[in-house]
Order: sequence, then C-alpha cells, then structure tokens
Amino acid sequence: MKKPLLFLSLFLAFNLHSQINNNVKITGQIVVEGNDLEDITIFNITSNFGAVSNSEGEFGIIVKVNDTLQFRALQYQNFDVVINEAIVDSRRLSVFLI
Repeated sequence: MKKPLLFLSLFLAFNLHSQINNNVKITGQIVVEGNDLEDITIFNITSNFGAVSNSEGEFGIIVKVNDTLQFRALQYQNFDVVINEAIVDSRRLSVFLI
C-alpha cells in the first residue's frame, strides 16, 4: 500500500513541476512612429496576467506557447499576438504599433 501511494505522490509532484516550467518570462520592445511609448498595456488573456511598457517601450511578461497577448493604448490600433515556440525559445518579442 505504501509503494503505490509513494509512486502516486512522486508522479503528481513531477507532473506539477512540468506544468510550472512551461511558463517563461519574455522581454519585449514596442516600436511606434511617435515617441509615446510609456504605459501601453500588455495583457495575457490566457493567464490573466498583465504588464505595462516603460518610457522606452520595453516590457516583460510571463507566457507559454499558444498564449494570446493583447497590446492596447488609446492612441494606437489594438494588436494581438499568439505566442509560438520561436518566441518562447528566444524569450524576445518586438511589436510595431500603428
């Protein structure tokens, strides 16, 4: 009885650890024609986690493959990005807003 319980506990712990490791922090740069880069919101609608760009247009956010990021600001057109493996592997994202 103790061996199956121990095996089940180890399996669940490994499974939880694997799910946690799928998330990575990416850094990004927002590029616009003007110089109004601060306070553009970046929202991961899959995980309900958000971030805001700094005065240089830089941001950091936690993502995993197939997450959708929404970029929103009053002065720019809304833009959505679906995270793919290339973005996760490079941990870098550049976004050009109109």
